[in-house]
Amino acid sequence: MGLAPAPAAAAGPTVLVRSTPIDLSYRLRCPTPERLHFPLATETVLLDPPRVEVALLENATVENWMGFHLIRTDGGLVADGSSAYAPLLGAPFADPAAEQVVGELDELFVATSDIDPSNFCHFICDELSLLALAADCRRAMAVLVGQPGQRFQQELLAMAQELHGHRFHWLEPGQCLRVKRLFYVRRALHRHPLQRCSAWAMAFLRDLLALPGDLEAAEGSVLYLARRSRRRVLNEAELLERLQRHSPRLQVVESIGTLSVREQAQLISRHEQVIGPHGAAFTLLMFRQRAPIRAMELMAAGNGTPAFALISSRLGIDHSIVVGDEQVTDQGPNYPDMTVTVDQVLELMAQR
Repeated sequence: MGLAPAPAAAAGPTVLVRSTPIDLSYRLRCPTPERLHFPLATETVLLDPPRVEVALLENATVENWMGFHLIRTDGGLVADGSSAYAPLLGAPFADPAAEQVVGELDELFVATSDIDPSNFCHFICDELSLLALAADCRRAMAVLVGQPGQRFQQELLAMAQELHGHRFHWLEPGQCLRVKRLFYVRRALHRHPLQRCSAWAMAFLRDLLALPGDLEAAEGSVLYLARRSRRRVLNEAELLERLQRHSPRLQVVESIGTLSVREQAQLISRHEQVIGPHGAAFTLLMFRQRAPIRAMELMAAGNGTPAFALISSRLGIDHSIVVGDEQVTDQGPNYPDMTVTVDQVLELMAQR
């Protein structure tokens, strides 16, 4: 074991560039914007266009080191400003000579983000969306992904394989692949909603599910996405009772993750409005057909991101956020429970 070498300076020629146009604006209704932890000075927020580059390395290796996929060349470790390698500088790495080489490939695209792929949102937006880049580089290219241990990962990768002919590889910790031509994503700066607000990546992902275009939503139908373990709404009983009176076509789903991804997307598409605590299930807005026309996130003060509002913006969905009182839990600072003001929820639902 030794100390990590300093990363090489973004080695490899650029072979593909994708920039999201400067139309990353979103309209966000929020009765108390001052309680959000992200800036919201006006109704419209403009973001600098993120630039994504794909680089090519000749005669490289990629290894799984404690869950991180490290790329090496003769010049050392390859990383850039967006890489998860940076916090690891000074940490012990395995000796490259002791790597367990499990294969050699002529060509490989690295589509791993080193962000928790067991999370539905992160897998789709930060990892699966990279397949859009692989498809642009070369069809049917071999692709390195994180080991698909979750059902939704297996389903979506199978769809991608069927549609585009990808051949997927993954590595166990300590394993290594030698590659003659290795493509990887190079970014000057990692931005959390980077792939979420990318129109070309969203189009690629929507094609995977290929939902029928005749899905219809009953007028006034509302889908409530409940959470039972984290980010719970403590006054949910009162909220649901009031919602039922306001919207007789209310459907409450407590474990949407037990459905297949296609079934989840179809369920979303059969309701005009989707309401629930901030969480990964809102990623499904990306796949909806026709409905919903409105989405409402319930968010504890100081928690959450505008990522799902960016998805709604791309699809013309009216997006709202109700900020509730935070209740700290033992789940950590990212998973507080909350108490919401029910009147605020109903007032936003009534606005057109």
